[in-house]
Amino acid sequence: MKMLRGVCVCALVGAFAVAGSDAYAQAGSGGQDTPPGDEKQLPTDEVVATREAEKEDDKPVAFTSKSIDQRLEDLDKVPGGADLITDDLYRDRRAADLSDVLRWTPAVYSASRFGNSETRVVIRGSGLRRTFNLIGVRLFQNGIPISEADGNARPQLFDPLTVVATEVYPGGNGLTYGSSLLGGAINFITPTGYDADQFRLRLSSGSDDFQQVQASSGAVLGNGWDYFVSGSQLNNGGFRQDQSQERVWRLYGNIGKRWDDTWETRIHFQSQDNELELPGSLTRAQIRMDPTQPNGFWRARDAERNFNVNRFDVQHTGRFSDGSRLDIGVGAQWLRMHHPLPFLTIRQERTDIAASVRYTGEIAEGNELVVGGIALIGYDRSKQYAPGGTPKNNSTENESMTYEVYIEDRIKLGDSFTLIAGLHGGFADREETVSFDTSNTLVDSDEDYSSINPKIGFLFDASDTTQFYGSISKSWEPPTDGDTINQVGTIDDQTGWTAELGARGRSDDGKTHWQVTGYYSLLDDEILTIQSPPNSGMSITGNADDTVHYGLEVGFEHFLDAELFCRGEHEGDQGFRLRTAYTYTVLRFSGDDSWHSNALPGIPPHLIRSELVYEHPCGFYIGANFEMASTFNVDFANTLRNSKYAIWGATAGYRSPNGWTAFIDAQNLTDRHYASNTGNLADAGGMDTGVFNPGRPFSVFGGIEVTFGNPNRRDDAN
Repeated sequence: MKMLRGVCVCALVGAFAVAGSDAYAQAGSGGQDTPPGDEKQLPTDEVVATREAEKEDDKPVAFTSKSIDQRLEDLDKVPGGADLITDDLYRDRRAADLSDVLRWTPAVYSASRFGNSETRVVIRGSGLRRTFNLIGVRLFQNGIPISEADGNARPQLFDPLTVVATEVYPGGNGLTYGSSLLGGAINFITPTGYDADQFRLRLSSGSDDFQQVQASSGAVLGNGWDYFVSGSQLNNGGFRQDQSQERVWRLYGNIGKRWDDTWETRIHFQSQDNELELPGSLTRAQIRMDPTQPNGFWRARDAERNFNVNRFDVQHTGRFSDGSRLDIGVGAQWLRMHHPLPFLTIRQERTDIAASVRYTGEIAEGNELVVGGIALIGYDRSKQYAPGGTPKNNSTENESMTYEVYIEDRIKLGDSFTLIAGLHGGFADREETVSFDTSNTLVDSDEDYSSINPKIGFLFDASDTTQFYGSISKSWEPPTDGDTINQVGTIDDQTGWTAELGARGRSDDGKTHWQVTGYYSLLDDEILTIQSPPNSGMSITGNADDTVHYGLEVGFEHFLDAELFCRGEHEGDQGFRLRTAYTYTVLRFSGDDSWHSNALPGIPPHLIRSELVYEHPCGFYIGANFEMASTFNVDFANTLRNSKYAIWGATAGYRSPNGWTAFIDAQNLTDRHYASNTGNLADAGGMDTGVFNPGRPFSVFGGIEVTFGNPNRRDDAN
């Protein structure tokens, strides 16, 4: 059945490719949208206006999206650390989960929990309480919220192969998309017919029966239409002895219609089927002995997280002659999950509806305004069963509503100084009804949360290549549905103030780019969760009194010219590219009654990732990389720590000018036994406890990617 599914996906993508090929052949070289001689050809003034809006990149761009150059310009308007990750930074290696994409971004701690798509993501200590799923950071896709209404997000749904770029806005910088969360916002940008290859096929394979296939197609059709569609299948045996297997089938696509020189509508659809085995956590001693072994208790109960998801989004964008734009989006997601665990089985059905509106424009000379709103509504119904499938003692119904409005004004004061002032207002409602089947009793909870969150910042252009920035902002995070389970008293919303200061720049020749950001956060009522006891499925959630988060984020990239091999007939740069991301993070209690000034557990204070690659203009490249993390606590009492580690990797490949790429990606070359991430405990008492998740052992992945007919590479694209 799964093979039939894969064949159907490839056939569907192939059909779109043929359709796109025919349409593009009809279009010829005379225009980007409409075949020459078509009676419905767009008016001349529309074509001129469209090309005028796109001339900056010399490539046609969907109105509902932005070019990479435009997104890079947006980063220079942010009074704090931010990053843009384009897909060419990870497509030439293993690209299966969110950690493969975010690993080179300062401020971000990302690690695959069990060596598969379940990824833990923490930004500036956000969502530290949750070791599964993702909270404390709002996720968007094409500017439309894809986090659930209560703030929970599922990184397993992310497909790196259907994202052309990823925007990361840590902390208060996420206000540009309406996020008030401590971790900020991440926005995934999917391809359209304007920036996709007409046909792309990717095949990759590797250690532990890893197999990944993707076929995609995109093109600009006649009469203002364009499309992109992708089908992919991932089979990952996992390295945890037949208890970390993963099988994922994904279909994604979008269809766009450009109505005139101002308005464009785009419809997105996606469907996923995920089957994921959970091997559980180990002790440090077990990892030193054999990191591939699963937790015996979890294996005996065949722990899994299986779900299917369908999502539908509609975007409507207007780009106006004065340079302003209006983005309107609505989306709906339906999720069904079957989640057997050692201690219970959860069956869940969830529906989420999202709506967003965002206006950006210059309201006066040197005065740029961003204003918008977000509305999220979610309904969740789950039933719990004891191991073996017998009914447990309760079922849960949750209703979540989150409404937010925001405004950010950038006022240019002189040639080199810009003042940024912003304001965010949020309201959230969390309703929970728990039905105890054994006693026919109900427990109802209904809590409202609201907050007004200001922001002020500045940009100072010291030169054409160096910019200083700083800001002070208030963060706000209401609890998720999961926070209300086994809570201690009433859960308050988490608030805090963050100050950040930094600089970014580039060399005159453009071969060096750097960014340095320091931040300091004072949090009130930080929401924290602990396992009690470990691996029992039981947890306790409550608010801390006061906590402090601070750190330093450094990103650096440099290209060093070095002619090691004869150029021959090949023109272009030849040399070494160095890329480094360093994140320093300190998370502490501040005079807590129970934990005093102890460090918060969960992530390393020091994390550095670096890569040095030699590139030849013919397309050949080879390089080495390493990751190093310091030791950190895994309990609030600070009696048990994860060991520090350093792992090495290597990569090599060839990018052909004829449209195909081949790569080899080797990881953990020394086969180091280490824990890449952990759970959180209250007090381990110094005892080696099973909360450590081993990192991937020595592994090798390889693949080939073939592309045909990217219209944006044509000389006559505009």
